Amino acid sequence: RVKISTVCSLLDIDGIRGDMVVVRTAKAFAAFDGRNEVTEDDVGRIIGLCLGHRTRKDPLDPLGGVQKVNAVFRRIFKDGLTYEAVKGMQAKSEAKKEDKETKEDGGEKDSSEQRSGLKPGQWRGLK
Repeated sequence: RVKISTVCSLLDIDGIRGDMVVVRTAKAFAAFDGRNEVTEDDVGRIIGLCLGHRTRKDPLDPLGGVQKVNAVFRRIFKDGLTYEAVKGMQAKSEAKKEDKETKEDGGEKDSSEQRSGLKPGQWRGLK
């Protein structure tokens, strides 16, 4: 259950409903298969279906929905990485991307890029 919560957290899925749906669906899938215990393979087969529509859509993201969920699942369940390790990898990737953009722009950032930590698609509101 902790690993499922880690996947949901890394995908920025709000609330605990996503976690609960994955756990309940995995239990139902195992029962349908005639087993009393849930395996990692059960979770892997259903997690994309349960969380794919709950991910935030970013039009510039090459991975979306189910593919993104399955990629994060593999990182946590198959590769055995922790939340902190994956967040560190994401931070390094974003830093490299920002450095590359800064070099391409000649070191200047546009005012639209200075969004003070807002996620893509997030709105600050009226001031």
